[in-house]
Amino acid sequence: MNALAAGLIVTTPELAAHVRECLDKLPVRVLFERSGAGDAGTLLQEVERLHPDLLVLELSGSVERVESLLHLLKTSTSGPAIIAVQTTAQPETIVAAMRGGADEYLYPPFYDRF
Repeated sequence: MNALAAGLIVTTPELAAHVRECLDKLPVRVLFERSGAGDAGTLLQEVERLHPDLLVLELSGSVERVESLLHLLKTSTSGPAIIAVQTTAQPETIVAAMRGGADEYLYPPFYDRF
């Protein structure tokens, strides 16, 4: 089985460690890891250059920013699957994530959700 190529954009250290622990059990190769989305244009360039199959993205900022960033990433030429993660379930952010095109929204504990 071929490994999925993934990009991790997770700010919270504990959440990042938990995501890595889950992905270590799966056929996933991490192409890049960032401690935050930062500038959307720079992130998009990295995604376009590396073409990950999957992005694990910690959501932060306003609902509008979340929706806009996800839409930008989903409509890129590489069009990766996006798993949106946060430390808690926030209804307004879940809705923004789904509207923006996230394929999944997860919050700890992950257990076998990945």
